[in-house]
Amino acid sequence: MEAKNTPAVLPQGEYIQGLAELGKYTGTSIPTSKKLLTDGKIPYYQIGRKYFFEKSEIQKAFKKGGKVG
Repeated sequence: MEAKNTPAVLPQGEYIQGLAELGKYTGTSIPTSKKLLTDGKIPYYQIGRKYFFEKSEIQKAFKKGGKVG
Protein backbone atom coordinates (compact mmCIF):
# COMPACT_ATOMS: atom_id res chain seq x y z
CA MET A 1 0.00 0.00 0.00
CA GLU A 2 1.46 3.31 -0.96
CA ALA A 3 1.23 6.39 1.15
CA LYS A 4 -2.29 7.81 1.12
CA ASN A 5 -0.84 11.13 0.09
CA THR A 6 1.91 13.47 1.07
CA PRO A 7 0.11 16.31 2.82
CA ALA A 8 1.85 19.35 4.24
CA VAL A 9 -0.31 18.86 7.34
CA LEU A 10 -1.88 15.60 8.48
CA PRO A 11 -5.66 15.32 8.56
CA GLN A 12 -7.22 15.52 12.00
CA GLY A 13 -6.83 12.32 14.02
CA GLU A 14 -4.52 10.44 16.37
CA TYR A 15 -1.24 9.39 14.80
CA ILE A 16 1.74 7.22 15.53
CA GLN A 17 5.02 8.57 14.16
CA GLY A 18 7.68 6.22 12.91
CA LEU A 19 8.24 2.50 12.74
CA ALA A 20 9.55 2.20 16.30
CA GLU A 21 6.38 3.75 17.72
CA LEU A 22 4.26 1.58 15.42
CA GLY A 23 6.07 -1.46 16.79
CA LYS A 24 5.38 -0.41 20.36
CA TYR A 25 1.71 0.23 19.57
CA THR A 26 1.19 -3.10 17.78
CA GLY A 27 3.62 -5.26 19.74
CA THR A 28 5.75 -5.98 16.67
CA SER A 29 9.44 -5.51 15.99
CA ILE A 30 10.74 -2.67 13.83
CA PRO A 31 11.57 -5.05 10.94
CA THR A 32 8.05 -6.52 11.12
CA SER A 33 6.56 -3.03 11.18
CA LYS A 34 8.60 -2.14 8.08
CA LYS A 35 7.43 -5.33 6.36
CA LEU A 36 3.79 -4.52 7.10
CA LEU A 37 4.34 -1.11 5.54
CA THR A 38 6.19 -2.34 2.43
CA ASP A 39 3.78 -5.27 1.89
CA GLY A 40 0.85 -2.84 1.87
CA LYS A 41 -0.81 -4.35 4.95
CA ILE A 42 -1.23 -1.03 6.75
CA PRO A 43 -2.09 2.45 5.45
CA TYR A 44 0.23 5.34 6.17
CA TYR A 45 1.04 8.93 5.38
CA GLN A 46 4.52 10.04 4.47
CA ILE A 47 5.84 13.55 4.90
CA GLY A 48 9.41 13.78 3.71
CA ARG A 49 11.16 10.76 5.18
CA LYS A 50 8.78 10.38 8.12
CA TYR A 51 5.96 7.85 8.31
CA PHE A 52 2.69 8.51 10.12
CA PHE A 53 0.06 5.92 10.93
CA GLU A 54 -3.48 6.80 11.95
CA LYS A 55 -4.39 4.77 15.04
CA SER A 56 -7.93 4.02 13.88
CA GLU A 57 -6.61 2.67 10.55
CA ILE A 58 -4.07 0.45 12.33
CA GLN A 59 -6.80 -0.93 14.58
CA LYS A 60 -8.96 -1.71 11.52
CA ALA A 61 -6.06 -3.44 9.78
CA PHE A 62 -5.39 -5.66 12.79
CA LYS A 63 -9.08 -6.45 13.33
CA LYS A 64 -9.68 -7.33 9.69
CA GLY A 65 -8.05 -10.74 9.85
CA GLY A 66 -7.42 -10.95 13.54
CA LYS A 67 -3.76 -10.53 12.72
CA VAL A 68 -1.79 -8.48 10.24
CA GLY A 69 1.15 -10.06 8.50
